[in-house]
Amino acid sequence: PDYAPGIVMGFIHHTDNANGYSRAAVPGIIRSIYAYHVNSNGWCDVGYIFLVDRFGRIWEGRYGGITKAVVGAHTGGFNTDSFGVSLIGTFTSHAPSSAMLRAVDKLFAWKLGTAYRDPRGKSQLTAGSFSGSRFAAGRTVTFDTVSGHRDADFTDCPGGAAYRDLPSIRNAIAARMGAGFVSPALSTASVMMAGPPVTVSAHVVGTQTWTLTVRDSHGTVVASVPGTAKRSSPVAASWDLTDNGVPVPPGSYALELTGADAAGDSAVPWQASLDVTPPVALTAPSQVALGQPVSVRGRGVPGHHVTVDVTGPGGSVRGTFPVGSDGRWRTTSPVSATGDLDWTVTDTAITGYSRRRTTRVAPAIASPTSSPVLVAAGSAVQVKGSALPSAGPLRLVTQHPGGSPAVTGAAIPVASDGSWSTSFTPTGPTTFWTTDSRGLTSIRRDAYSVSAPAASAPATGYAGRSVRVAGDAGGAPVAVTLRRRLPGGSWTDVRTVTAATDGHFTMQLPLPAAAGGTAATPVRWGIVTSYGAPVTGQVSVQPVFPPTVTGPARVSWNVIALLTGTGVPGDHVIVWTAPAGSSGWVRQGRVTAASDKSWSFALPVTADTAWRVSSPSGTSASGVTVVVPTLHVPSSVASGTRVTFRGRAIPGQTVTLERRLSGATAWTVVRRTTATSNGTWSLRRTVRNAAGYRAVSHGQQSHTRVVSVS
Repeated sequence: PDYAPGIVMGFIHHTDNANGYSRAAVPGIIRSIYAYHVNSNGWCDVGYIFLVDRFGRIWEGRYGGITKAVVGAHTGGFNTDSFGVSLIGTFTSHAPSSAMLRAVDKLFAWKLGTAYRDPRGKSQLTAGSFSGSRFAAGRTVTFDTVSGHRDADFTDCPGGAAYRDLPSIRNAIAARMGAGFVSPALSTASVMMAGPPVTVSAHVVGTQTWTLTVRDSHGTVVASVPGTAKRSSPVAASWDLTDNGVPVPPGSYALELTGADAAGDSAVPWQASLDVTPPVALTAPSQVALGQPVSVRGRGVPGHHVTVDVTGPGGSVRGTFPVGSDGRWRTTSPVSATGDLDWTVTDTAITGYSRRRTTRVAPAIASPTSSPVLVAAGSAVQVKGSALPSAGPLRLVTQHPGGSPAVTGAAIPVASDGSWSTSFTPTGPTTFWTTDSRGLTSIRRDAYSVSAPAASAPATGYAGRSVRVAGDAGGAPVAVTLRRRLPGGSWTDVRTVTAATDGHFTMQLPLPAAAGGTAATPVRWGIVTSYGAPVTGQVSVQPVFPPTVTGPARVSWNVIALLTGTGVPGDHVIVWTAPAGSSGWVRQGRVTAASDKSWSFALPVTADTAWRVSSPSGTSASGVTVVVPTLHVPSSVASGTRVTFRGRAIPGQTVTLERRLSGATAWTVVRRTTATSNGTWSLRRTVRNAAGYRAVSHGQQSHTRVVSVS
């Protein structure tokens, strides 16, 4: 079975079978419903969650647990979050028995009561996809909490007689429930100690008393709030987070809402859990650089004040700060971290609760400030920073990517003012950081050893197009500039990019448009970085040419015609078609000319079609593909045989079957027919003499088929 998050409503159905069954016949009826739902409908089980017989007995339908939110197949589009109850029988004009209605009342009172729903209220469901639904998929629909199947789908179910009983059924369910909570909710799941009151709200089925009981983690009652509610005046139970006026300590508290009506009928109890958190929270940085100014912040009870104590090398400092209406506070005067700082925050109105944090002085890298650090291959990186003098020795740690082990360097002396400096020479991509004797580390930075660049480009390209220049910028993410020099001109920058972390880059070099003639024109290119000598190369610029296209002259109806041709490599070739003999050109698609200049395009042909192509360098000549009829017939038959002539042609076109007797030169018409919507045609004819046959349609002829006669 599948399960929904919960139940919000129920639908009433009927099984649409005979009404005069016996008690003993009911199991067999349910088995037949099961067989129909599974074998005919293809469902996993009975579609209904429950069934009720005329004797007032309630039967479980779909497997999965009667206390759970089983997803059925009872109301197409609205099976999730609902349950379906089907009356066994047909109730178009025949009313359900009183025993059946009492059973329905009991079942709905129990199911809706445990789901905290109002039988006389409304509920919302989101429509799923179902062809028989009255509502489009995705629409949010409001139903009566107790509805009939016909309210959701195009059906008469549960029959007119049963549907007319729905108002009285809803009232009977509410009367049987007596007391009941509807949609109970807790205003918050977590609140600070001594914070604002929490509220439990709920609507009710009818007039009743209620009690909100609060217990601590040991089960001891710490608060009990009573009240009375009715449909027009719902439950609003408020707890001020105290036990006899004293704020309860932090912890988990169980809230239970109970109720009963004047007749003594009890509502299904509702429980919730509330976390009471400490009255203050403190957020402080876990580590900072030597001498860095530090402020802290946190949360508290709105309207209260917090006291912040900080202890460091210079002694202790205290300050008091207000908690804002949003429950937040922060210190206003930063403290300089000349050493480790210990913070303590308390609520001035609540004793016994505090929060503590420590901010430690960790080593810091002050130079270089950028990351990654780029140096020429073989050069050293100069590193400077600060650290707590008493936390020495300081060491530089380096590590290459790819899981290589970290290498810890020699001890670095730290001056009395906390300053230090060192250097290292990277041999490739390197991550580096510093660590002190307490295991505190600085932030990590990356360094690259950059070698000279390398690059390549095609030897030839086409005028007005571009070629791809790719290479390695020296194994590092450095800035790479592509430059170009035209014949007789000077170098100009085309584009600058930052290489990938492994140094690889790709750029497009635009080539000049043709200046006339067909001679190749050389264009120089160069790749420049701040490391090593530039890389240069040359591209011979070839003149462009208009695209060409060829295609089949004749095809059968609805056959894919393969158009092929040439174009400037990399150009987009646009394919255009028009009805043969017209000028109404329509774009059919585009392809890209390959490096060998070739391209191809699959064109479905369903009528005589003209075609041509265009590209940035021009337009091709046009061609035409005509649709010819096809003819299939046995090549040899016995004289007097009834033979089927068949083939394909353009739908709606007249197909003429023609014959030429053996030894004759003239063709004669045998019969005519019209090609069907799927392009097929056929004729039957008795063959007595050897002859050649052909099919003719809209001026086109099929291949001749010769039929010999024995």
